[in-house]
Order: sequence, then C-alpha cells, then structure tokens
Amino acid sequence: MKTANIFKRFNVKTAVMIIAGTLLGSQVMLSSGCALLLIGGAAGAGIAGTAYYMGELQGEVDAKPVVVKEASTKALANLKLKLISASGDELSSKITGRTAQDDEIKILAKLQKDGKSKVFIRVGTFGDRTMSESIFSEIRKEIPNVKKAKK
Repeated sequence: MKTANIFKRFNVKTAVMIIAGTLLGSQVMLSSGCALLLIGGAAGAGIAGTAYYMGELQGEVDAKPVVVKEASTKALANLKLKLISASGDELSSKITGRTAQDDEIKILAKLQKDGKSKVFIRVGTFGDRTMSESIFSEIRKEIPNVKKAKK
C-alpha cells in the first residue's frame, strides 16, 4: 500500500513519473556500467594513455597496425590465450582470440595521422577490464621486440 500513499501525496501523473524515472534511471546506470563509476569514482587510469568505455579498452601505441598485429599475437601466446586469427596491413589490423573460459578477444588497431595506432581491446560480450589491461600491457611490452626484429 506504499504506492497508495504516494498517490495521496502527489497527483497521479507526478507519482507515475517519479516511479518510472527511478526505475528507468537505475536500469540505465546498472546496464551501462555507470554504477561502477558512481561507486568507485575516478580511481585512476590504470594504464597511462588508456580509457575503458562500455566494455572496451582503448589506448594508443607508437607503432603501425602491422606491428601491433605481430605484438598482439606474441602477447596472446605469452598470456597462454588462444589465437584464432590475425590479419592486417599498414592501415589497420584485427586479431581474434579466446580465453580459457571461451570468451572472445577482439584486438583492433587503426593507424592515426601521427603514425601511431589507436588500439581497441574487448574481452567477452560485455568486456573484462582486468584481462583487457593485461593484454594491452603485454602488447606494449612486445612492440619494441617486434620493431627490433623488423630492422
């Protein structure tokens, strides 16, 4: 009968709008991951130069996409993750892998105007921030090795 008290306190239209707004707002926050931002705040970037948004890690590296492709395949091997496919050229690359839990790993690299690559990493459907950061960190470690081997 609590809803009946709301209707006595406000007119019907206002009470319905309050209830609908509360339900909609809480659903949007929980489904978009914003609840973590509200609870944790901006605790830090984790890895310098990266952003985690809607389940995807985004970062920049000083290498062309073809180098990112090779570094990514080595990074997946170092982390004992299964490589499914790797393709790319000087403009973009795409690497697909799988975790031990059979979650899909997608790594995309796109050439930027400054010669660096923007890297996008998503693990699973909704994203796994910890795994994405581990993969990105390993890619960054492998880039100098790939560059040396190419010379």
